This record gives sequence, structure tokens and C-alpha cells, in this order.
Amino acid sequence: MYHDETNEEIEVIQKNAIATMKSLGIPVTPHNYTVWFRYYRGDNAEIVSVLDVMQEAHETFTAEVMSSLFKQFCDDVNEEELIRLRDELQEMVTELYRTVTDLSGESSGFTFAMISCANELNEAESVQEIREVVSRIVDQARAFGEKSARVEEGLDTVQMELESLRAVLSLLQDEVRRDELTGISNRKAFDESLARQISLSRRRNRVFSLIMVDIDHFKKVNDTYGHLIGDEILRYVAQRIDARVRHEDVAARFGGEEFIVLLPETIGDAAYQVAEGIRAAFECTCLNHESGDKMPGTVTVSAGVAEYRYGESAHDLVERVDSALYRAKNAGRNQVCIAE
Repeated sequence: MYHDETNEEIEVIQKNAIATMKSLGIPVTPHNYTVWFRYYRGDNAEIVSVLDVMQEAHETFTAEVMSSLFKQFCDDVNEEELIRLRDELQEMVTELYRTVTDLSGESSGFTFAMISCANELNEAESVQEIREVVSRIVDQARAFGEKSARVEEGLDTVQMELESLRAVLSLLQDEVRRDELTGISNRKAFDESLARQISLSRRRNRVFSLIMVDIDHFKKVNDTYGHLIGDEILRYVAQRIDARVRHEDVAARFGGEEFIVLLPETIGDAAYQVAEGIRAAFECTCLNHESGDKMPGTVTVSAGVAEYRYGESAHDLVERVDSALYRAKNAGRNQVCIAE
């Protein structure tokens, strides 16, 4: 994404992009940031031309406009580039923190100098020595007075940049871990959460369970109603699953039409009740499309449940919950099975 720019050039582009977004009232989100980063990088004449014309016309950069610009010029951004963008921004945040420390050091240095002069005054034994110390105090105060306004302005500027960058990093980190289609966590985020949970369980003997959910006859839905309706159903299922679990649980799209839920501090029987609640919620729901397009009506799901066994690897645990899911599907679907 950054091609051959040096770190200094990247930093200039980053600062210009963020400053422009703030001046135009554009939320500092990863997608918006990417649009303006590419504008200031200047290697795409079309995006430069379009944004120049829009700025000259004083057009409002609404959320819809920014979304359209991202799709037009930046839709090729993939997860690897988002991760690289995050890492570059993290380096910039680190550098800005260093700048804050350096600027703050101006004040700390002055304070240290005053303490040193005060100690010298206490030890002065002649008028001449006192005059010399007072003269140094005056010189230090004058120099600090000249620097203080610049230091204060510099700190304000850096703090504003840090605030903006922290917002971008927070949203970007979230985006890297989120499934683009459904909006819930992706496989990468789930794998990271599972690894942390296994580590915690091994250290503190904490129990947890997994639920794996699969949409029944999803291939038939795609073949009959088309992939656009299929995508809507995937989003719907993801949202319903996410709504039925706790805040501390992790609901993620595992792949295709499969979803997985990590439930900390939950034994297998309790996880089964959660899975059964998810299954029953779909069984009782009839789907209708707002535009009147045909929908499959009732969509059912099957689920497998597995409680973590102490010392078990992530691979073995996922394999067990996956086997339980397929037992549920082979037994007729629209049911929940517990792993053996």
C-alpha cells in the first residue's frame, strides 16, 4: 500500500490526511483515512482530480460520499494491507509519544535548573556568588519564557495528532478482526481469542466451551434464491447469534456458512442450553424481504457443543466441536449435539 515511500514521507502523508479530515469534519475511520492517504500519496491521478474538484466546490463529505469514494478508489485494500497500515500508524503513535516526552522535558529541565540554583543560593557565602546565581536564574527564566509558548503549542498539536491516530488505530484493529460480510468477528479474531482462553485455562484451570453453528441446506438456498439473498441470510444468522450471547462471549464467522461461539466460564451443559436457544430462535422465525423478493421462509441451523478438556490443543477442541456439529447434521439437522 505504501510502495517505496520513506518513513519520513509516510509520516508527512499521514499527518496531511488526518489534518484534512479534521478540517472537513470527516470522521477519522480506517476507510476514510485510506482515501485521503491515497490522495496525498498522489500516485493515482483520478482520485487526486476528483477530490480536488470536490474541495473546490465545497462539497460535503458525508458518510455516503466517503463510502462511495472508498469503493471507487480503494476497494482493493485487503487484510494484509490493513494490518500493515495499522503497524505503520502504531509506529507513528510511538514517535509522537517520544515527541511529547521530549517537549515535556523542556519544562522538566527548567524545573531541575531552578532547584539547582536554589541549592546554590543556600550555599552561597558572598554577595558575588549570590549575584552570579541570580543572573543564571534570570537567564534560565528568559530562555524558558521564549520556549514555553512554542512548547505548549507543540504539545497541543502532538496531543491532537495522538488523539486522532489512537481513534484510527482502534477502529482499524477492530476492522482487521471483523468479518466484512456479516460484521461479527472473523476467523483470525476467533483464533486469537481461543489461544488466549486456552492459555488462561491452563494457568488458572478455567472452564470454557465452544458452539459451532451451521446453516442447514445453505447451498440449496444459494442455488434457489441467488448469492445476494444468501449473503443477506448470512448477515441475518450472524446478527441473531451475536444477539443471543453475552458481551464476554466471542461470536465469529468460522468460514462459509459456519459460525463459532467461544463461551468463557461456561460448562458443556450450559453451552448446550445456549446452542439450543440459538437453534430454536431460527426455527420460530419466518424470513421476509422488504423489497418483496423471494426468501426461503424458515431457515434452520444445526449446532455442535464441546467443553474444553484441560491440556487439549486448539486444533483438537475445534475438531471435536466440528464432529459434534456433523453428527447433528447427519442425524437430520435442526438439532444440537454435544461432543463426545
